[in-house]
Amino acid sequence: FSFSCGRATYLYKTAHYIINHIDPGMVILWVSEYNPSTYRGYITEIDATNLNVVDSVHPHGNPMQIVQTADSNVFVADAFFGLTKKRGLAFDSYNPNGPSAPTAFDIYAYNHEVWVAHGGYSDKYLPLGNRYGISEFKDNQWTPYTYQPDALYDSVLDFVAITKNQSDGTVYAASFQNGLFILKPDGSSQLIKGSVFDPSTSFTGYQVAGLTLDNNGNLWANTFT
Repeated sequence: FSFSCGRATYLYKTAHYIINHIDPGMVILWVSEYNPSTYRGYITEIDATNLNVVDSVHPHGNPMQIVQTADSNVFVADAFFGLTKKRGLAFDSYNPNGPSAPTAFDIYAYNHEVWVAHGGYSDKYLPLGNRYGISEFKDNQWTPYTYQPDALYDSVLDFVAITKNQSDGTVYAASFQNGLFILKPDGSSQLIKGSVFDPSTSFTGYQVAGLTLDNNGNLWANTFT
């Protein structure tokens, strides 16, 4: 319905879909809909001037909100497929540069550089199995280091602390399940577990919980057993 001068005017009715959201565009009202029985989404375009339905299209999944920018680009927040961009009747995945995940358990920032540890643990201090890894932000660009089957850190989960040696560029990241991960400036990496740390008594693994570097470049770590 539209409301004007205290009166409601019928505008649009959907038969089998749930209306998730209504958003204003340039000269269009965007209606985001979803049918839970068919798991199918629907987007309806309504002319904001004469209130007639202009067009309708099926997006990838479940549209939740729509934004039309000043250059007429249409972006859809989809509950199943994240951010998508409308291109005619198609919807392209739109993944702007960013960290590997929205979670952040620890952050190291120095000299216009930011490192984020995306892991965590439960309220009972148990691992979560988080595979989001770590991310670096430098020169206005994000570089994620996430789970990859062919990489050394393919089994490193739940990063909960991170720091960097500014002298030699080495990054140290603590895993609450797999020990200490070391990333060298040349891209090589190393994983330290049983040779240094005692295994956890609550589960099978090596729970490194915190890290810091002193003024002499020595790395200090605490473990949770």
